[in-house]
Amino acid sequence: MGGCARQVVCATGATGARRLDSYKQIETLVLNDYLSERPSASRDLAQFICKMNHLKNLTLKGYHHDDFYSTSSSMASTAKIETLVLKEDLSKRPSTSRDCAQFICKMNHLKNLTLDSYYHDDFYSTSSSMASTTKVIYSKKSLYVKGQYLMKP
Repeated sequence: MGGCARQVVCATGATGARRLDSYKQIETLVLNDYLSERPSASRDLAQFICKMNHLKNLTLKGYHHDDFYSTSSSMASTAKIETLVLKEDLSKRPSTSRDCAQFICKMNHLKNLTLDSYYHDDFYSTSSSMASTTKVIYSKKSLYVKGQYLMKP
């Protein structure tokens, strides 16, 4: 890569995240992880993401353990993320859906949001109750509820 990395695409799980720690200037991170059975790795990854000072663009795909969203929610105010793309089915995970909504609403620097998946109803009720504190300026959404589009981009 030479010099400081500006964009990284990672599909290697938490071990890849540990390797990436040496890149202090990452601005764009695309993760396609399958950490549903790895709570410790999910917590580590959430901490890694929220502590990255230069990270502005984050795309999350795959399957993450509930601890990922719980940790992300508690650390969201420290994140510098401006653009977030989420692609994970949380339709059968009410507490994780709530934590995901809190993660989004607590990010102080978030300007662009793309939601491209299924979410439990708790995601929407939590988002609605926290809407007055949310800083999202522009939201390009593809929202699915019970197999139907509510909104298309």
